[in-house]
Amino acid sequence: MLQLATRVLAYVIFATCAVSSADSAIISSFDFIDDFVRTGGYSGPGDYDVINGQTGLFFGNAGFVADGRSDFTVSVSTFGGGVSGGVSYTAANAVSGVGLQSVLAASGSVGVNNPGHKWSQQIDVLFNPNSLTVEAQDVSDFSISSGNTAAILWETAFVQYLDINGNPFSAIPLIGPYLSHTSINGQNGIGTAQADSTGTVDNVGMDSVVSGTSGSRDSSAAFNAAFNTPAKLGITSGTTLIGGVRFTHLLEDVRGINNSGSTLTATMNDLQLSNFEVAAVPEPSSFAYLGCVVLIAFRTKRNRVGDSSGLD
Repeated sequence: MLQLATRVLAYVIFATCAVSSADSAIISSFDFIDDFVRTGGYSGPGDYDVINGQTGLFFGNAGFVADGRSDFTVSVSTFGGGVSGGVSYTAANAVSGVGLQSVLAASGSVGVNNPGHKWSQQIDVLFNPNSLTVEAQDVSDFSISSGNTAAILWETAFVQYLDINGNPFSAIPLIGPYLSHTSINGQNGIGTAQADSTGTVDNVGMDSVVSGTSGSRDSSAAFNAAFNTPAKLGITSGTTLIGGVRFTHLLEDVRGINNSGSTLTATMNDLQLSNFEVAAVPEPSSFAYLGCVVLIAFRTKRNRVGDSSGLD
């Protein structure tokens, strides 16, 4: 009788496990910038639960309830900050009326012409592979603005698509010093583009540098036209899994001794996804699953102990 009851309980638990998984939801359109960052959901680097895998609703929808699982992770890394040559080099991130913004600043005058100090900020938006399935064909718009603007500092910017492990499809290129740099101002490797015109600043090496002309890839419209989808940057298979995107904002201090401090901002202003898959949260809970495992172990042990067949 006990053996029969144990078998019945096992069938009930396994049936529960089998019928509890829900179908994934297909989200027709979601913009991480417009639908989340600009509407007040973003508060800084970290994990965000912004899409419900059961209902297909996302942050900002009426009736949205978080499903308890991270969908996006935002990480911010800075390089080259601190004090050098009496100048303080800083990096910060903020939310503007346009999108997710990188702010790089140099305070104080330089002691020599064209000191060449570089500092940068990298912003990654990663898709949780346990929640989101994003293919190359699902990224309909990833663009930035003001990444190669005329100024007294040399500003460059890079956009990169990341693979399912969160790594760029191709490494970010080495950017040499302003005076020896040859601009690409376009695609540079699979999934990578850069805005690096050197015409944004003039008179480098003199006592006073002046703003030049903003690069042709400085505006979001220019990036949209050239780089805003994986296909436009050489990721030709529409089913290639995309693990996220990376935006890098870089400055080089090319000022002269008569120039004052300066601040430049660059902005990720769109990350639009279309027809991507959001997995439902598995049910039952891990505790119920553990119960299944424990029951299997119990039945196996009991059968071995009670085996009186005499067979070796």
